[in-house]
Amino acid sequence: MGIIYTEETPNALDLFTLYETEQWNDFLHLTKESLHQAISNSWYVISAYEQSKLVGTGRLISDGITVALVSGLIVDPDYRRRGIGKNMINKMVTKCRECKLAIQLFTTDENMEYYKNLGFRTFANGLIYITINQHKQIQGDVFDGRNKV
Repeated sequence: MGIIYTEETPNALDLFTLYETEQWNDFLHLTKESLHQAISNSWYVISAYEQSKLVGTGRLISDGITVALVSGLIVDPDYRRRGIGKNMINKMVTKCRECKLAIQLFTTDENMEYYKNLGFRTFANGLIYITINQHKQIQGDVFDGRNKV
């Protein structure tokens, strides 16, 4: 059976489990419920399933008028190199084109070529404002050159 794509938010446990495969929650420090709420509050969500297993998800954060930000694109490592991430990005791009939204994303240096191969181009430098609560978790990741953010 092939990969099925849906525009529904995955359930909290499946979402949390997928994020744990890449240790994303080591940075985010969210409960299952908080992570689910964050994804649920997105303007657009795309998820990929093999049978009932969540194998990928991504979302757009947007005002619905001018711009959409690609966020949280993740594919289970066991399902990579099958076009799942590309298909989810293509679905997000289609949604943005339908609504005439500019598309932006922030990524790590190691993922730049992946997104360039999907049609994205470098257009700006990014900055981050560190709040008190984020200082400890970000300092080790960003400022030591690992660029995990």
